[in-house]
Amino acid sequence: MQVKVPYGRIIGLDLARAMAIIGMMIVNYKLAMEAQNGEPQWLRFATELFEGRASALFVILAGVGVSLMAARARASGEVKQLKAIRSTLFRRAAFLFLAGIGLLVMGWSADILHYYALFIALSALLLRLSDKTIFTWMILILITTEIQLIYLDYSYGWSENYHEYVGLWTWSGFVRNLLFNGFHPFFPWFGFFLLGLWIGRKDW
Repeated sequence: MQVKVPYGRIIGLDLARAMAIIGMMIVNYKLAMEAQNGEPQWLRFATELFEGRASALFVILAGVGVSLMAARARASGEVKQLKAIRSTLFRRAAFLFLAGIGLLVMGWSADILHYYALFIALSALLLRLSDKTIFTWMILILITTEIQLIYLDYSYGWSENYHEYVGLWTWSGFVRNLLFNGFHPFFPWFGFFLLGLWIGRKDW
């Protein structure tokens, strides 16, 4: 049976997004159910394969999507079109940020949406940067992350089981969680997003 692909879509990216979302659902279900012991060893091993990898893939693909979204505007140099794309990205970021805050208020500390919103908002400002600059910033973010892990206390603010973040609703606690030691903080996760931006500009 022949599969019809809508114009402008890349079926490989859609498949990768689906795999990332399914992987995150499995990981989040395990976290919510606190399924650490008692399940079969093979099942625990299978779920552990997705931990960290599914969300990293999701963020990288988000960067790829932003690059593809802005590809024609970057190639043509159309200032108005770039402004329109930036406006769209800011609106999406605002929606995702509010949705993520809503999940945090309801007690879901593993939310990715408010981090994702930050990445998208920042990407709107980076659309005209060169590939070399984007790749350089990605490397700098990853190096900075390693330095932070050596000199800073990653566990600061977290409860013993990493299910509750003390002081999250204070300015210092929220910023620390957002940038450093949340579930998907700016360091290093925005580096993954930048990798996606860089990949999306390549003619694969």
